[in-house]
Amino acid sequence: MKNETRIRIAIQKSGRLSEASLKMISQAGIKLARSKDQLIAYGKNYPVDVLLTRDDDIPTLLNEGTCDIGIMGYNIYNEFNCSHGSDENSTNIVSAMDLPFGECRLSFASPYDSKIKSLGDCDGTKIATSYPATVSSYLKKMNINATCIEFKGSVEIAPKLGTCTLICDLVSTGTTLKANGLEEFHTLLNSSAQIFKYSKVTDIKSTIINNLLDRFRSVVRASESKYITLHAPIDRLDTIISLLPGSESPTIIPLSNSIDKVAVHALCNEKVFWETLENLKSEGASSILVLPIEKLLD
Repeated sequence: MKNETRIRIAIQKSGRLSEASLKMISQAGIKLARSKDQLIAYGKNYPVDVLLTRDDDIPTLLNEGTCDIGIMGYNIYNEFNCSHGSDENSTNIVSAMDLPFGECRLSFASPYDSKIKSLGDCDGTKIATSYPATVSSYLKKMNINATCIEFKGSVEIAPKLGTCTLICDLVSTGTTLKANGLEEFHTLLNSSAQIFKYSKVTDIKSTIINNLLDRFRSVVRASESKYITLHAPIDRLDTIISLLPGSESPTIIPLSNSIDKVAVHALCNEKVFWETLENLKSEGASSILVLPIEKLLD
């Protein structure tokens, strides 16, 4: 029987989401001790245990209540629902929080010399994919008569092997597709990492989970925010403030040695690009300083 005063988080044991998930947990102030087999990490200063597992096992662990929280891509969650003939309202899994990593898309791609360049050209074809339930469900919805072939591993080599006519695979930059002579032509699903939770947790665990999610939100917001300080001419102040990305209410401070300038301190909740700084400077801002934020709690 599970300890009702500790929660269990399932994350990918290796791959593109593993490192980012562990980093976020660490930035939330949680110190983990790894077991000998490295498959379970124990929270030393927070009532949480982290289970490192295959990403396609995470939905099952959540749906059965073996784990209380899971970090996975929406593509994995959607494949689980499609493979079980269910929708978002008929499982024990609910989305709790979007995360700013793991962005990708599930897309159809064909060889450069293929005549298949649109979804309508896919009738009668064979499609290799690691997401057969998702693709089959989508093709049925779009009234496309094609055969899905489940392909584990390097899906992009399937056309060269003669296994299929085209593929439907996860794409991030598109570099792997190009390296294998494939061209992306239709996106089925956009995906990124999310935190999901078991919908039937006890009240005790719910309190722990909500506190943990608050920490994660703080980490995410801090990573996406910057603290900007600058000196601004008073007659250009409104324009300069309008250029600060995602700033709600900057702090204005008088300067001891100037009557026509003030210091502006602002928390910017959006990305700060070089163009932003150049635009600020063109409006008369000076001594512009951009600082990272380690922690941020509303």
